[in-house]
Amino acid sequence: MDELIITALNSNDEAERLYAVEDILESGDPEGAVHLVERLAREDSRAVKDSIVFALKRMDCSEAYGMLFDMFSSPEAFMRNAALSIFGAGGENALYYLGEKLDHTDKEVRKLMLDAIVEIGTPDARLAIRALLHDDAPNVRITAVEYLGRLNDRDSLNDILDLLANDTEPMLRITILKVISQMGGNDHIRRAMDIVIPGGEIKNTDPLYLPEVTAFIAKSGNLEDIKTLMGNIDDISAYSENIIELIGETIKRFKDGAACDEAIDKLIKIAGDRWICEEIRIQAVEYLLNESFSDVSRNVLYKLGLNLLYDGISHSGIKLLAKSGTNRAKERIKSFMENTDDEDLREFCTDVIGE
Repeated sequence: MDELIITALNSNDEAERLYAVEDILESGDPEGAVHLVERLAREDSRAVKDSIVFALKRMDCSEAYGMLFDMFSSPEAFMRNAALSIFGAGGENALYYLGEKLDHTDKEVRKLMLDAIVEIGTPDARLAIRALLHDDAPNVRITAVEYLGRLNDRDSLNDILDLLANDTEPMLRITILKVISQMGGNDHIRRAMDIVIPGGEIKNTDPLYLPEVTAFIAKSGNLEDIKTLMGNIDDISAYSENIIELIGETIKRFKDGAACDEAIDKLIKIAGDRWICEEIRIQAVEYLLNESFSDVSRNVLYKLGLNLLYDGISHSGIKLLAKSGTNRAKERIKSFMENTDDEDLREFCTDVIGE
């Protein structure tokens, strides 16, 4: 390595240091990586730091791997993140080096290694991540599962299911269920359901896992499974979004079969609950307006439409009143139209009455 470049890299002049970093990158000399890492450790300028990291991500850093690995234990977040991104750009050479360090005693270092390995993203990187599925630290196991899902590593599904069956760490199980829902087939989903639904009784499911179980059943459950699940969800506010997703998927899969009593009951309660966010209430109304739910009582639609008008969800309220098809509903819409200053709403009411 040219001594003049090394001298410039350690100059008091920021511009000279920046030019030196560019010269080292252009030289392609692996020894330059060592000098850059040494400079990074004592550099004050953020511009020079960023330039060094940029260069190291594009160089052969194998001679500096030991120094970079030590940065995982740095008290400075910038240094830890720099090491992560440089290893992540290092390809198979970096992966081989990190693979020999997977038994490091510090769980936080192991977690950072995972963060780097997932960025490498090769088939061998997936194998390295699988090796940490049974790490002693829950946060490392959770991250390993999450990253295998990100890499769509379907070959790891059996290992992940074994982990679900034998590890009761709640956050780990939630992560596993999300990953299985994301990349598993019906067989994997069924196996997961057998594990988290004791005895096949949905009512025995731990509420902690209910959102994921709902996603599973929406995707692969039969109509009776769906009815049973909806009948066993008591906390409408807490699970309103999951219920809406479940009903939407049920409409797609079963069409008219979706209009079961359990679904109608949940949609009415969601649409009328002031504690639920407006967007979800509006979606509940849209499903009630779906032709699959044509048998919903006119009186129910009328009362619900009035409630929504009072709550300021005017378009949805007007739609329900119109769907009820009663004369009193028509009069209510006319009265609302006459008393609102919103021209768009007035026009909407006119259109609805004219239909």
